Amino acid sequence: MDRCSRWFYSGDAVVSEPVTPPALMHPNGVGPLVARIWETCPVCGGVVATHPGWIAQLVYDDGVALFFDGAKDLFRFLLSPRRTTSDPSLVPIAGIFVTNRSTGEFIDARNAFFVVGSDVRGPAGEELVAHSAVAEARRFSKQHSGARVVGFEQVDLDLLSELN
Repeated sequence: MDRCSRWFYSGDAVVSEPVTPPALMHPNGVGPLVARIWETCPVCGGVVATHPGWIAQLVYDDGVALFFDGAKDLFRFLLSPRRTTSDPSLVPIAGIFVTNRSTGEFIDARNAFFVVGSDVRGPAGEELVAHSAVAEARRFSKQHSGARVVGFEQVDLDLLSELN
C-alpha cells in the first residue's frame, strides 16, 4: 500500500479540492484545502470541521493534506521527534496553512504572526492565534491580554509547553 492510501484509510488525510487564493498556491498547484466533516486532528483526535475558525493544515507535495483543530496541534505535529523518522517526512511539504483570526481565511503559516497567551481559547484550550500582519497580531494581543507575538520560526516545544 502506498503512502497516500495508508493515510487515507487511516482517516487522517484526504486529497480534496483546493480553495486557494493565487498568492497561496504552490508552484505545483497545491494550496489550502477544504476540511471535510469527517476530518480529525491527528494529534488530539478532535473533529476539525466543528471549529472552522481554528483550522490549520499541512499539505504535502503529492496533494495529501492533514488537518488540525488549531495551530498549536499543527506545531506539535511538525515539531514531533517521531515525524522526522516516520514515513510522512519522506514527502516534501508543499504548504502549511493556518486560519487568520481576523478574516477567517487561510494564510501561509510560515509568514504568520501568532499571539501567545491570550484570553481567547481554541478548541483545545490556550491556542496560538494566527494573524497575517504583525500590527494586527499586536492589536489583538493588546485587546485580549496576550503575553507576546511570535513568528513561525520562533514556535518551539518550550513555547508549546507553556500552553494549556
